[in-house]
Amino acid sequence: MTIIIENASEDLAKVIKGIAKIGNSKCKISKDNKAREWKKESEEMIRDYKAGKIKAYDSAKEMHKEILEDA
Repeated sequence: MTIIIENASEDLAKVIKGIAKIGNSKCKISKDNKAREWKKESEEMIRDYKAGKIKAYDSAKEMHKEILEDA
């Protein structure tokens, strides 16, 4: 049997580990770390910017002007 509990607190994780131990069951707990994903994504964007694949603007007006000219 597999049970999945999402968004559990650290305290609940400890309790579930204890219950699993009593029942001689295995308990796997994984943390979904969005911060790690976001960091990887930002590093990729910085690499693309430095490689000239992404254009940056000094102001929103400058960006809108170029977008409207291209349209």
